[in-house]
Amino acid sequence: MKTILLFIIFLIPFELFSQNLQPEVYLFTKDETLSMTKFVNNQILTKEDSAACSKLVDYPDKIKVEMSNKAKYNITGLNNDFLVIVFRDISTNQIVPISNGNLNSVEIKTESNEVIYTQSLSNLNGNYLRIELSNVTGFPQAYSINNVSILYNGVTSPKNFYFRYLSRFSSYGNIIKKSPVGFWFPVGQFGTNFQKTPQGIIFNTIPIGVALGTKINLYNDFYIGLSYSLDYTITKADDPANSYSFNSFSHGPILDISDYIHIGYNWYANLTNNETYNREPFYVVGIGVEVVDLLKNKKLK
Repeated sequence: MKTILLFIIFLIPFELFSQNLQPEVYLFTKDETLSMTKFVNNQILTKEDSAACSKLVDYPDKIKVEMSNKAKYNITGLNNDFLVIVFRDISTNQIVPISNGNLNSVEIKTESNEVIYTQSLSNLNGNYLRIELSNVTGFPQAYSINNVSILYNGVTSPKNFYFRYLSRFSSYGNIIKKSPVGFWFPVGQFGTNFQKTPQGIIFNTIPIGVALGTKINLYNDFYIGLSYSLDYTITKADDPANSYSFNSFSHGPILDISDYIHIGYNWYANLTNNETYNREPFYVVGIGVEVVDLLKNKKLK
């Protein structure tokens, strides 16, 4: 009986201590090791640290809402980013050694609950656990929602923290499944080769095209797109009676700068037997949706 009482007396403070500990997970979107170390040592997240990292949420709904609104939500990790797990004593608001949490498992799972990474828990030292996203394989393409699942002492089910992962190469749309290559539709472009003619410099109107390409994600809200485009092209004709020729198209590589501006170089294809409609290759420029949104928001203000 005395043995049982002593066990209970010993167990109660241990349980209370474990219940006071709460895990927190941070995503550092740049290799800001200095800021991460300062944060762990200073116990609070400064403004400087906030620019380098984001605290993961414990529910996926906010991320889904931000995605549906096409907002640039900052809990988005790239291949060269890393996660930091700490335990905070809620009674003192202090970060404690990671070993105090008595971790049982740390896993990263996809939205379909597939485990794609299991963290080794041997030799845990210091105040934090760092996970390099470059060591995680099996992330779905594009903006996939994933979670860090943590099982620790005092809880019966894992606690989940959600973030988005953006692969270095991602697709335009989801037409081609599990591929970094996809289709998109550049619109409202213009082209010219700046050559002088009897009618002046000829400009080609390119109302719409279809392009096949990939995005190279440099940051969570900035990418460079490399594609090859096939475009419906309208060119000013020489014959005044037939002001525009609709019997032509053009094609060529196109550079998409994060949907702000598109720059390309096209070869012209004349589908008529009228040689006066032949054109030399020309440069292409188009304005992306992001610029339109910026102008619209500025006008509203």
